[in-house]
Amino acid sequence: MKNIHITLFLLVVILVGCSSEEELAPPTANFNYNLVDKFAPAKVDFINTSENASSYTWDFGDGSSTSNNENPSCYFESAGTYTVTLIVKGDGGTDKITKTINIKQKEYKLPTANFSYEIDNRFAPALVYFTNESKDGDSYTWNFGDGSGYNSAVNPNYTYQKGGIYTVSLKVKGKGGNDYISKTIKIPNTPTKVKIKNIIVHSYPKTEKNGAGWDISDGPDIFYQISDKDGNEIYDSNKSYRKTDVTPNSSPFYISSNFILTDLTKTYGLDFYDYDYDDNDWMGGYYLDPYNWNTDLDVIKFNSDNGWKIDLEIEWINQ
Repeated sequence: MKNIHITLFLLVVILVGCSSEEELAPPTANFNYNLVDKFAPAKVDFINTSENASSYTWDFGDGSSTSNNENPSCYFESAGTYTVTLIVKGDGGTDKITKTINIKQKEYKLPTANFSYEIDNRFAPALVYFTNESKDGDSYTWNFGDGSGYNSAVNPNYTYQKGGIYTVSLKVKGKGGNDYISKTIKIPNTPTKVKIKNIIVHSYPKTEKNGAGWDISDGPDIFYQISDKDGNEIYDSNKSYRKTDVTPNSSPFYISSNFILTDLTKTYGLDFYDYDYDDNDWMGGYYLDPYNWNTDLDVIKFNSDNGWKIDLEIEWINQ
């Protein structure tokens, strides 16, 4: 009977020992993460610190991204708060943990649209150089206001074929938004006339046509005439004004004029005379070819071998 009791005791001890060895530790889910990028789109590396687990299921909370890797990475395309879930499984069971991750949106400055311009020619056709002075922009849309369409260059050049007042607009787009500015540009029409306002005489021949020098105390009385290509007089300043008793100390001097050349395609003659009661002495002259004058200039300069040096002060007229 004693042996029976001893045997039963040993059997109980063995059974209890076997039961203790078969109890396995349950898994514990846990993780940390590292934000590789500060702002969206952002890469996040996950560091799995779970214990007693052999498989892992990740849900990154963006509606589409999952993983079974132990230490995965995920790209979050948009800013926001995401709930990341990790489920771990092991021989001892299952565990789950969730954490929230905040992905920030980078703040960009609002673009500022601005531009300046320089007109290469005062009259149409006129080339205009535009300088983009905008800030924080990535793309640009220009409208030159003449119906020609749009231009996406940063610093465009544009030629206006006709005169007029044009509204030029610039739209700037950037990561922080959009901005818009418009300015008006006035392009005068091509001149159709030119007014001779003044004739400035810097020097003139020092001898008469017969070779004799002018009387220093009683020099020439200078006036001018304008004629057409056939030599027909169309203007005579002597009828209204002449510069009298010109001496070497008189230069430079002005001969006032308000004569208008009405046809810029024609060639005119400009001739200077010394007024005499009996006969006017021709002193020299020039051909005027306004079609080839630079419309950016208000003064046209002339020189000649016979001693004349003059400037024409002019005014372009586009009406």
